[in-house]
Amino acid sequence: MVSVLISLVFFSLPRMAGGLQQSDLDRVNVELKSFGQSLCIGLAVSGTAAGIGILVAATVESIARQPEAADSLNASMNTGIIACVGLVIGAIAATLIL
Repeated sequence: MVSVLISLVFFSLPRMAGGLQQSDLDRVNVELKSFGQSLCIGLAVSGTAAGIGILVAATVESIARQPEAADSLNASMNTGIIACVGLVIGAIAATLIL
């Protein structure tokens, strides 16, 4: 919804009013794209950090309850962390490509 309003304000209305030149609109487009990329990367990284924090907390709690299962729990935790990091790297790459 917000992106629709931003595009309406910055792209459609000025063209109708004739207030901005095409070079101004191109500059605004580039600035909005970089803002969107920064926002997307920030959300991807913070979401991944929260997920990894929850995963590690659950693993530590499980090890505290059953210490003899520590090796298998650590292996599962490491697999989950690798999957989370892989997803965030893919999200960052997709954001920068688009």
